[in-house]
Amino acid sequence: MNVDIILPHNESAQKNNIGAVAQVVLNNNIHSKPNFNETVFGTSDENKVSFKNYVNLSLGPLKIFGKGSEYCRKMTKFHKKNRMPSIIEIHNRPIYLNYLNSAYKNTKKVLYLHNDPREMKLLNSPLQRKYVLSKIQGVVAISQYIKNCFLDGLNFDKKVHVIHNGEDRLLKKFPQKEKKIVFSGRLNEEKGILEFIYALIYILPQFPEWGAFNFGKEDTLKSNQIIKIINDHPQINFMGEKPNNEVRTELNKAEIACVPSKWQEPLSLSVLESLASGCALISS
Repeated sequence: MNVDIILPHNESAQKNNIGAVAQVVLNNNIHSKPNFNETVFGTSDENKVSFKNYVNLSLGPLKIFGKGSEYCRKMTKFHKKNRMPSIIEIHNRPIYLNYLNSAYKNTKKVLYLHNDPREMKLLNSPLQRKYVLSKIQGVVAISQYIKNCFLDGLNFDKKVHVIHNGEDRLLKKFPQKEKKIVFSGRLNEEKGILEFIYALIYILPQFPEWGAFNFGKEDTLKSNQIIKIINDHPQINFMGEKPNNEVRTELNKAEIACVPSKWQEPLSLSVLESLASGCALISS
């Protein structure tokens, strides 16, 4: 059985800066049954990813007419040339369903949701979600909260299922902890990074033996401002974007991990990784 997993076209699958959706797929694939022939599609360099079966659908000049449509065009071209999948699993981009033409009429389609679907194109209204549900074989939500978001305004749920995010507890024994506080996430307003930094500035001088380590990607106009505030404080360190295994190593050492998100985190990998590393977790 060929199962093709479609990452969002702008999702990094590279080892050194893997996105949350790609990390969930990687975690799931490690535990997949061997009788499933899985292939992951994305736009990252095939030589820089952790996936065993990965196809890079690099976007050509036609992306000026829409990166999503060009991505799906490349995917359709690949399938016609090689083989058609038994199942297509689309992650977080329901709009791709619009580009799957009659070539996929014998392919089962599953939509895998990591965020609130009511804020996604093609799923904004109950009528749209009902229509999409009639055209596909199932919906997977990473939490009951996301499932409830999808079913908002609908009165049936037989096709909608929850598969929680998971994280392997790799430690054989409880690690030796240090007086460290770790934050891992994008440096943007949604993640609560500014509130977190201001709290550290207030509290850390009272505990000079403690230090804070911030891992994350610069992805907003405020990132430089945030990094400057961090660098101006002797107890706060900006580590930048690091591979997941390096972050996990620091979490194994840290006494405390913070996930101060200001939005409805559906099931944060940062939370799971912190708990699996034996950290005391402070979360909003």
